[in-house]
Amino acid sequence: MYLGDKVVYEFVGERVEGRIVRLFASDNNAALLVDEQGNERKVVCEYCKRIPRTNSLLTFWPLSDVIYTVLIYALDDRLNVYTFLGDELEETLQRFIKNDDELLKIQIYVRETASSRNSLYQIIELDCKDEGHDNRLINL
Repeated sequence: MYLGDKVVYEFVGERVEGRIVRLFASDNNAALLVDEQGNERKVVCEYCKRIPRTNSLLTFWPLSDVIYTVLIYALDDRLNVYTFLGDELEETLQRFIKNDDELLKIQIYVRETASSRNSLYQIIELDCKDEGHDNRLINL
């Protein structure tokens, strides 16, 4: 389960759809879900079914007010580190991929405030061809 995930929570006849806005460090199986009406409820993660993203570079649902750390690796042994808010993350990464034909890999991390640790959310590997440097996603 990731911060921002859209889920369906089903437990004892109750069915709620919403987004995970907090993960609890003291209880690794608990999260805070906000439903479409803005109501908050503590939920048990094992009773949440994740709604997958489709037609997206990202496999997770970023939260607009969460800061994501992005490591971008390039062919010439460059490593660039950036931070982005969730609402700008996908668009900015798509621009990087489109405009830099020497990218090898992108790693996306988030600092989870409950635990103060950086968690790896996704690795995007890129296929760089020597001729023409045609970037293509090979692993999401």
